Amino acid sequence: MMGLAAYPRSFGRLLWIGFVLVATPAILGVLTSAISVTQLAGRGERAVVRSVQNALSERRLGEALVGLERNARQFAIVSAPEWLEAYDTNRKHLYQAIADIELLDPDADERAALAEVRQLESDIHEALMAPRVNAKKLAPALEKFVQLREKAGELRAAGERRTAEEAEALRQDAERARSITLWQLAGLIPVMIFLVGGFTTLIGRPIRQLDRAIRRLGRGQLAEPVAVQGTEDLEELGRRLDWMREQLIDLEREKNRFLREISHALKTPLTALREGAELLGEEALGKLNDEQREVVDILRRQSHELQQLIAGLLQYEAAQFQRTVLDTQPTQLTPLVEQVLDNHALAARARSLHVERAIEPLELLIDAGKIRAILDNLLSNAIKYSPAEGSVAVQVRYMEGKLVLDVEDQGPGIPPEERAAIFEPFVRGRALPSGRVEGSGVGLSIVREHAQAHGGKVELVSGDSGAHMRVTIPAERSGH
Repeated sequence: MMGLAAYPRSFGRLLWIGFVLVATPAILGVLTSAISVTQLAGRGERAVVRSVQNALSERRLGEALVGLERNARQFAIVSAPEWLEAYDTNRKHLYQAIADIELLDPDADERAALAEVRQLESDIHEALMAPRVNAKKLAPALEKFVQLREKAGELRAAGERRTAEEAEALRQDAERARSITLWQLAGLIPVMIFLVGGFTTLIGRPIRQLDRAIRRLGRGQLAEPVAVQGTEDLEELGRRLDWMREQLIDLEREKNRFLREISHALKTPLTALREGAELLGEEALGKLNDEQREVVDILRRQSHELQQLIAGLLQYEAAQFQRTVLDTQPTQLTPLVEQVLDNHALAARARSLHVERAIEPLELLIDAGKIRAILDNLLSNAIKYSPAEGSVAVQVRYMEGKLVLDVEDQGPGIPPEERAAIFEPFVRGRALPSGRVEGSGVGLSIVREHAQAHGGKVELVSGDSGAHMRVTIPAERSGH
């Protein structure tokens, strides 16, 4: 069989070669068994036919001898010509039976017995044909019928013995053929297992390589080149996937460069806009009337919102850049979660929100920075959309080898028609948060990126009211 590194030109040809090589031993085994069975069947048929013919010929020979003896004794009693005629008829039957037995290729003992039968009958016939024959002269000849009956018995015994020998030879041949078939089967099974295993590897390896490459591309893991070892058409497909990977890398670089440049380009006029709005708001350039103050407040709010959007762009760019990079370290979850809660304490207090917490004391191997960013974005959204004097629930637990983070608020929730796209970047729901300060729309996309980097997921849990976000991340306990 070809080595595992050797492939034909096309995948279809590889399948055909595999089919032929796997099927050939089975076909050869079936043909060998069929030939053995055919040969045994032929020998058995010939043996049965020969046995039947031999038995019929021996029976006719015995019947002819009985007739000859009866005719000869009748002639000895009554010297009538009709008994000699009857004798001649039975004599012809005797010699026909002898000729039939000789056609069946008798052995040496049978041939000798047949020769003695001829000789004895010839002596009897000569005595019957002698002139002026009488019963007294025929008595010695008639005694020879005893010897003829003995020879007929010897022939019958020899025929039965030969039939038994042929049956035993057939049985031995059948046993030998069965043994050969079993040995062939015993040798055929490992050969077929080897061939099937080898071609499964030859066929499956490039398919698995393509599958892994496509999965990596789907997850955005673009650092590893796509390499496929297989037939020329599959290798060409691998090269096209690698070309696609390089195009995606170029697109990612262009996107990140665009985000950096546009963010940087917007910062300078935004800074001037905010400083001007602050100067006007502080009445450094003169007193403002109510209408002018209202315009200044609008400028302040809009410039603040624009600053948040720019910060979101930069944050999203950083998340995209680091989404496949994990820095897993043993991390105590309780202080990490408490730190995030402390960072949002003032925002929660300003809205008179009650933050309920249920934190299971854990030490896990995780990327603490990404988990902190996940909690920060989820808690920021929950506080932003919660009504004044409402509550926000934060739960951290470990279930079946996974870290589970739940953040639930009492806000307006997410409409069903928006749930499919809520984790996409720059998607913002139509429901405005309390205070009418819109976000950048990248928070939940960052949560999803960081969860997927850990091999986990984020989902919206259905509930009666508010939004309930759940992040599930595979994680090992520290020290396990």
